[in-house]
Amino acid sequence: MKNILVINSLKEKNKPLIGFFEALKKNNNLFFRGSDDYFLEKFKPEAKKNFFGPKVDDSAGFIFYFLLLGLYFWRFFSLLGVKVKNKIEIIICIGLNEKIIFTPLAKILGLKIIWLEIPNRKRNQKGLLRFFSRWAKIAVFTSAQMENLIASGFKKANIFNISLGLDLTANIKQENIFSPLAVADKPYQFFKNFSIGTIINFDDNFQLENLLRAVKNCCNVIPNIQLVIIGKIADRNNFNWLVRKIGLERRVWFVGEQENVAKWFENFDLYVVASSRPELADLEATILAMSRGVPTIAYYDPFLADFLLEGETGFFVSPINIDSMTQKIIAVEPDKRLLKKVGENGQILVNNYFFREKQIENFSKIINYK
Repeated sequence: MKNILVINSLKEKNKPLIGFFEALKKNNNLFFRGSDDYFLEKFKPEAKKNFFGPKVDDSAGFIFYFLLLGLYFWRFFSLLGVKVKNKIEIIICIGLNEKIIFTPLAKILGLKIIWLEIPNRKRNQKGLLRFFSRWAKIAVFTSAQMENLIASGFKKANIFNISLGLDLTANIKQENIFSPLAVADKPYQFFKNFSIGTIINFDDNFQLENLLRAVKNCCNVIPNIQLVIIGKIADRNNFNWLVRKIGLERRVWFVGEQENVAKWFENFDLYVVASSRPELADLEATILAMSRGVPTIAYYDPFLADFLLEGETGFFVSPINIDSMTQKIIAVEPDKRLLKKVGENGQILVNNYFFREKQIENFSKIINYK
């Protein structure tokens, strides 16, 4: 049982992190500091809101460096107070700001510091991070992350792959998988179609349009094809116009954000990873689909390579290539034996290697690492 301070300045709904920390809380005392209301709301009353300076990646990030000395002075005493009051032994930093601010302070105060690296290619401060990383242990979720950090000059001995992890018991008892709108709009024939599902975690209309056009191209060969989209779309009116323009009004069902998505997968014949640059939420959605035995197609990306093996546990297509996605869907749709085999292989892989307990076990090794 460790007393751990978790600091998060990221302002996005990283649901996989919520599940990770909820599991970590079972055997450790966690205290949270952050600037994102969604994240903090999940961990009341142990969570408190703090200011960590402007976002470093922004064009106005130079203000952060202007304030840095003041933030060091201010946060030193606040960290000292938290350490004494809550007997903190370890600090986990998630965002870039807190890694820069708290890593040297933790070193001074004799605290172990762990960086939780979210799969993200926007790393404009690698030189600065390399300097501070000498005092930290870095936890990553994929082999590609580890390779990228090592190639950027980070010390290999300080990097640990905790892998992705899924709570395989979550959402199984959900009674109704469809919202009232979905039920009203879908006749019984809905369940007899070849259903492709996707969860979108981005606002890139170009990528979404590519998927819609690929589905449209499949219509002549797969007349009963349909696409179910789960997630948030920035401009719903523009999306509806795009669907009408492509001619998919009766084949695309948009059901919005869903708090519980696991049961939807039981009605998908195929899952498509719509993003060509998948982030943590995309990776978790992919292994969730695999855990339900749904064969998966994705644009090739090294972040997916730990668990998506071409023709064995899933399928890859060329990035941002409508024809390659179309051809792959048409090729696998009639081969029910292949789809079943790939779905079963993916399910076995996730159940054996990508579950939450194993992920927490891997992370605990970092906590106890001397």
